[in-house]
Amino acid sequence: SLNTTATTLTPSGTTGSVTVTASAVTGINGGDGFLSTDVGRWLRIKHSSTWGAAKITARSSTTQVTAAVKDSFPFGATTAQSTWRLGAWCDTTGWPSAQPTFFDERLCLANSSEEPNAFWISRTDDFVTFSPTDPDGTVGASHGIRRILADNQVNAIHWLVSEEVLLAGTSD
Repeated sequence: SLNTTATTLTPSGTTGSVTVTASAVTGINGGDGFLSTDVGRWLRIKHSSTWGAAKITARSSTTQVTAAVKDSFPFGATTAQSTWRLGAWCDTTGWPSAQPTFFDERLCLANSSEEPNAFWISRTDDFVTFSPTDPDGTVGASHGIRRILADNQVNAIHWLVSEEVLLAGTSD
């Protein structure tokens, strides 16, 4: 989810293995900061109008992790950045547990322990990428999608089925 706090993240570089330092734990795992269970979790940091992406490979403390950069952090990104997001799934937040399906050349997953009524749809023909934008922030029809079922109560999604439309079976 997108960071909505004043906490900033500062990567030590723009490519390769970098150290990412947070200015505070606010907004990271409910205020607990980085946890050892965040290893393997994706981290995106935005500088100006460009996003960089890295996968957390080690945790040093509640405010510092090491990450392997996949999409280079833009030039200048080694200064404190206030727009960032952590990946939706890890051992901290849970993994999708509902019966998955394929729909319109996309992989559809749902129900993590932190978001039981959420579903995620991969990029078209790219079943392992759920990113909602390109690095430049462009949103296209083939990008990943994350949605929460809108209702007056939280109903966990138990299964997804692909028919002419995507169907979700919930707890209620």
